[in-house]
Amino acid sequence: MGYDKAKKLEKYKGKLKTTDFNIGYFLDAKLLGKTTANVTVDGYGLSLDNIDANLKGTITDLDFKNYNYKNIIIEGEVAKKVFKGNLNVKDENIDFEFDGGVDYSQAIPQFDFIASINRADLSSLNLIHSNKKGVLETHMEVNLKGSDIDNLTGEISFNDLIYEQNNKTYKSNIIYIQSLIIDNVKTLNLVSDFAEGSIKGNFKVLELPIALKQLMSNYLPEYFDKTSTYKNISPQSFDYEIEFRNSTDITQLFAPMLTIASSTTISGKFNSSSNYFSLQGVSDKLTFGKLVFDNVNAKIDANKNLNYSFGCNKLFVTDSSWIEDFSINGKAINDSLSCNINWENKSSEKNTGNIDAQLLFNPNDIIKLKIFPSQLVFEDSVWNLQMDKEMIIDSNSISITRLYCERYNESISLSGIVSENKNDKLKLTLSNFNIENLNFYTKSAGINLKGILDGESTVSDAFHNPLFLSKNEFK
Repeated sequence: MGYDKAKKLEKYKGKLKTTDFNIGYFLDAKLLGKTTANVTVDGYGLSLDNIDANLKGTITDLDFKNYNYKNIIIEGEVAKKVFKGNLNVKDENIDFEFDGGVDYSQAIPQFDFIASINRADLSSLNLIHSNKKGVLETHMEVNLKGSDIDNLTGEISFNDLIYEQNNKTYKSNIIYIQSLIIDNVKTLNLVSDFAEGSIKGNFKVLELPIALKQLMSNYLPEYFDKTSTYKNISPQSFDYEIEFRNSTDITQLFAPMLTIASSTTISGKFNSSSNYFSLQGVSDKLTFGKLVFDNVNAKIDANKNLNYSFGCNKLFVTDSSWIEDFSINGKAINDSLSCNINWENKSSEKNTGNIDAQLLFNPNDIIKLKIFPSQLVFEDSVWNLQMDKEMIIDSNSISITRLYCERYNESISLSGIVSENKNDKLKLTLSNFNIENLNFYTKSAGINLKGILDGESTVSDAFHNPLFLSKNEFK
């Protein structure tokens, strides 16, 4: 090691060995920890502001986000907070190749590199918080400038992405994200196999969840407490739109009960200053569990009140049993959410429904569900739906005093509690119930039922090990 008088910098060439050196403290990088390395160095300067050196060697251990990476091969140049070169990481949880540059010499960092993730166990690497093993494989191309997600500009693409979780494989040929800021107007564009979309206006991604909670606190303040979510955040004002393509893999991963037809669109606006939010959705088909919704229209309009509607031409209950002109409409105001559920089949035998209900949001996260006296018609038979007392819903239990549906001397009633307490029971009571009423659902399978059923059925310990008991009399 020497001193270069012309450059007025320390000069060195040789081997640099470290053992448990706290590089996170040295670089003021909280996510980094200790490192053990054996690297050949040739250059000038000892501080981050004046270093200019070539590096080649092996980092045996490096702590990042509480994971110890091993066997990192590095070759490149470090100059005044700029790194250009390549990295190769191979250990039991990651196989990663990096080629390009990272520039922290300016106030806003720049990233320009390509990377191949041949295998990365994201949960083991502490990159995602999940008890499920998730293994990622992809090729990345990054050209970005910014210090956080809200001032990033540029583009990033993930090509030939494969993600494995719970013995299932999810694939995407391309995920391309572009961020632009022109005349203080930000635009995020997405192009992928599963969707295309954009959001344009003035917004901050990290503050958006708080802004939406503050909007909802205007209508349901007990549930979305404005004081608890208050923060001096920037005004949010933007338009958004998304069109779904082949989204099966992405919905199976994040919402396995949901499937969304290709060409489904969602669009709308949000303005936090005027407390305005809108959403319009159109879909040829949505599936949730075993329910299939055909020709769907959805709308939300929030200003003084929050009004919402959801409707479809047909709601398939089974493959060959459905209800027509199904709709849910209502509004949210003053800690209450009203709801009207309606349908009307255009067939020789009348099948209609008109149910009015209301959700009341109370302190301590208690929700009360009130169902008003309503009528249902199945196969020309009129049934009256009523509730003796509001249903109580909290974070640990659902309590039903008595919800019943009756026709002449026939009745079905539901009462009891579903909770973490294994001794709590939910009871279904049938009285003079004619099982021919079920033929609406079974006739498509060639099954015709006849007879009268009386009795009780219960389920206990519903959250853990459900126990079903039934005592019924068939006539």
